Amino acid sequence: MKVLLFSMQKDTEGLGLKFIHYDLLAQGHDSSILFLPRFHLESVGRRQELKRFIDTHAPGLVGVSLMSQEYEKARILTRFLKEYVPSLPVIWGGIHPTIDPTSCLEEADYVCIGEGEQTMREVCALLDRNQPITGVGNLCYLEQGTLRRNPLYPLLANLDTLPSYEHVAHNSFILHRETIQPLTPQINRHYAPYLGRTYSVLSSRGCPFACSYCCNSLFNQLYQDKKIRRRSVEHVIQELERAIRDYPELKMINIQDDCFLAYNIKQVRQFFAEYNRRIGLPFIVHVIPTYLTEEKM
Repeated sequence: MKVLLFSMQKDTEGLGLKFIHYDLLAQGHDSSILFLPRFHLESVGRRQELKRFIDTHAPGLVGVSLMSQEYEKARILTRFLKEYVPSLPVIWGGIHPTIDPTSCLEEADYVCIGEGEQTMREVCALLDRNQPITGVGNLCYLEQGTLRRNPLYPLLANLDTLPSYEHVAHNSFILHRETIQPLTPQINRHYAPYLGRTYSVLSSRGCPFACSYCCNSLFNQLYQDKKIRRRSVEHVIQELERAIRDYPELKMINIQDDCFLAYNIKQVRQFFAEYNRRIGLPFIVHVIPTYLTEEKM
């Protein structure tokens, strides 16, 4: 299956989309990412450029990842795509579609609720066989105006089974200076945080809290299993070793876990024993004050 994934973020990080992209590649699908960090379609040139890109890649499926602040851009993009290729199925996923699938289905054909790896695997496998996808887990869609919401797949228990992504994603493109170009490390510096010199990694998924202002409060309602799921130390360190080997310009590691220090002290010591020995770069972690102790510092 030829899949085209759109990132509406203002930068080129898109960690969730990269996980899905590399998982589809590992499944043998022809997946591409198009980053649209400064997106608009106000000029004829941009519209023609996007049409040219669609014609060249001829996707059989489009996925759009968005947060709430990117809704309007995703709406404009999707209407453009549906006008140009009406038969092209479009799935929206990410935080905003998970929170508000009903309004998103005014624009998209399908919405993916929650984590998307298993859903996208099944969708692509079925489309490859010209079979309907309406029974795939996590999907929402409208059937004669009625919202259909499929049961959720269980959360992936072993995060080590997911392939690692690259700092500059393989088979990725970007709308840069009015043309769509392959994303290179040189172009990435214009859009990535910290001029592309910081590598972002997730060593876990989940959060011990469910703050009302945060999407984790909804995830804790969606999923019964609220445990934090962690990758093994070796799996994370190997990813970081590949990153600093392939991108020697990297100067810092950004550990983007919701609360990295929710690890107990034994786990923290185990991680940083390997990190200091094999990586050694300055790092950023996100913490919740109640998990920050002098011993962990």
